[in-house]
Formats: sequence, structure tokens, C-alpha cells
Amino acid sequence: MTPGRAQGHLYNALTSLAVGAALLALAAVIVAPTLEPVFMGSRYAELASVPVGELATYRLEGVRMLTPVVGRLLGFTGGAWMWFPLLIGVVFLAMTHRFLRAQGLAAWEAVAATALIAFATPITWTLAFPGYVDTTTYLLLLGSFVQIWRRSHTWAIFFALGPVNHEASVFLAPALLALAVFRSPAEQRVRTAGVWVALAALALVPALLVRAKLAQDLGAGAPSGLGAVFGRDLVRSLPTLLIGLFMGWKVTWLLPVVLGVVEHRAGGLRATWVVLVVLGCTLAQLLFASDTTRLMAPAFLAMVLCVVELHKHLAPRDFGLLLGGLLATNVAIPQAFAVPQGLVLCQPLPMALLMADQGRYDFRGVVFFEVPGLYQPGRQAPTPPQGGPSQGPGSQGGQFGAGR
Repeated sequence: MTPGRAQGHLYNALTSLAVGAALLALAAVIVAPTLEPVFMGSRYAELASVPVGELATYRLEGVRMLTPVVGRLLGFTGGAWMWFPLLIGVVFLAMTHRFLRAQGLAAWEAVAATALIAFATPITWTLAFPGYVDTTTYLLLLGSFVQIWRRSHTWAIFFALGPVNHEASVFLAPALLALAVFRSPAEQRVRTAGVWVALAALALVPALLVRAKLAQDLGAGAPSGLGAVFGRDLVRSLPTLLIGLFMGWKVTWLLPVVLGVVEHRAGGLRATWVVLVVLGCTLAQLLFASDTTRLMAPAFLAMVLCVVELHKHLAPRDFGLLLGGLLATNVAIPQAFAVPQGLVLCQPLPMALLMADQGRYDFRGVVFFEVPGLYQPGRQAPTPPQGGPSQGPGSQGGQFGAGR
């Protein structure tokens, strides 16, 4: 690599990092950030400060050790922990921007498309619920996506690390397989699928070893199935479920629809089928957990693929109008999150500052509205660990368990 080319790569990387940081800052204006870890984020914060030998005492969080361990090695412990997932979020957005630019999107198009992700659940959840390790999962999924797109077997490295951070990444395995087949020549698709499955099986070994080592002390229960989603009252819980699904991506959900229409008119649905597999894998998580909005975040893989493919099919003016219209509409719709017992309503930063000036908000909790009927009979909502606030001043409703 020549010095000039190396400087070009460095410039591009720094530009993408600047874009990622700027978009995360703008997301914090749209959704006022909470300024200390909450709920399971508090547990991850504790996990980042304990010796590796004590990980097993943290039950479920103990098998999600990757981000806390790396954070501790880099000095993100105590009060600094909440900034580490956000820093990873910046890298995640930067990698998204860099990938889109590499696919030929103009500078403003890549920024707008990345903003669709920055202003959606992958980032806004981490702003509202600091301390969660989700951004690392998204970064690793994106790493797998990019390497598969490049037809490189190094995707398996990212895939291997995913379940060590959060088991949710395993749900996206069929989607990554579909992408690998989509990117391979027609005569090599069977071979590509076979090699992919073999590498994926090997890549899961580290996570299985971690779980085996900690299994005796974790005591994590089996998934509760569909009851975790609907509880005992389907009629009353279904509206919250639908709101939660919509709030995951708001009107960005239209991208797969537009891609399907455009590809159908062009005489094929190859990319659309991959998008549908991604969405199916994302929705499958609802069989095991009920923090609906947060679970929709991995659909960013579908959104990135939609953007890349629509950029090929649409005229620049139409593509720009599509991105701009979706982005403006998403910003105009207030953010909410569906969690196991109801809805969390997010304040934009200007409103939060006004409420703080009036003594009605202190950036340490969330505004929660309980929706009865979301839990099975006799099942109580998990409460936050000591030291993790359940709700900020002015909040309504009781404590709730925000996510897996």
C-alpha cells in the first residue's frame, strides 16, 4: 500500500468517525439521554468492575461478558462505563457510513442513510437505557455483513464473538447465510452454503465453551415462549406489541416494501428475499422476549441492504427524496419503546431541559406508562438491581424489566 493510499484510507476512516459522532450527538437531541446506567445496564456496569473469576455470580449477564471485559481493559469502569457502549455506537455508525460510501452512495446520501439508523432503535435505545451492550452486537453483525458482502471468510470471526456478547446475534444466522448465497455466483451457491454452515458451526464453539464453563452457577431459566410476548391478555397487549414494532424503525419499515415493488417491476426479487429473511429472524426473537422495540434493532441489516439495492434501481432524485422523506418523518414522530409491561416515552432534549428547569426531570430515569395484561398470571416483573433507578421524577407506573 502506497503512502498516498494509506492517507486516503485514514482520511476516509476519520471522516466516517466524525459522521458517526455527529449523528449520535443529533440522536441525543431527538431522544434525551439518561445520564447513568439503568436496569440491566447497571448490572453490566458492575460486571465491568469485577474479576473474571466472579462473572458467574452475575447469572445471565455472565455469559454476555465481551463488552464488560473489553470495557474494563480499556478503563471504562464505574461511572465511565455508560460511555463505552455509546463509543461503540459511534464506531458502528462510522462502519455503516463507510460501507455505504464504498457502495457508491454520494456523501450526503450515505449520511442520510446512516442517520436513518442513528435515529432508530440501535442507537436511541442505548441513549435512553445506558449501559446495555447491544451496540457491540450490532457492530459485530455489521462486521459479518460487510465481510460476507466482500466474499471473505473472515465474517466468521465477527460471528464467533457475537454470542459471547449477546445470544441474540445467533438469531440472525439464517439471514447471514441468505446474504452469503445472494452474494455468490449462481453456480457456487450450494458450495457457498455448505462452507458457510461449517464455518458458522465452528464459530459457535467459543460461545458454547463460555456457557459450559459458567452453566453450573448461572441458573438461567429456559425461554418462556410466546407467553413472554402476549401474556395473559392478548386483546390488551396486542396494541402495545404493534406500537413497539412500529417504533423500532417508524416509517423506515417502508424501505423493504419499496424494494419489493422496485425489484418486482425489474423482474426479480433476489434482494427482497434476503431482506425478508432478515426481518423474519428479527421477529423470531419475540418468541423468547418481550421488549419489542429493542428486539427490532437487528433489522438494520435489512435497511442497509435495502438502501444499497435501491440506490442501484432508483434515479438519484427519487432516491434522495425517499431518504429525505423517511428521515424527516421519523424525526417528527416522538420516540417510544415497548417494554415488558408497557411503554416508555422519550423526551426530546429541548423538552427534557425545560422540564429539568422546572424540577420535573433529572435525566436519571425514564417516563413509564404501565399497560395491564402484559404478563402471565402470577408472573412478577423483574426489578432493577440496587443502585439502578427504576424511574425518574415525574414517571408513572411501577418498576419494569427493560429487556433481555
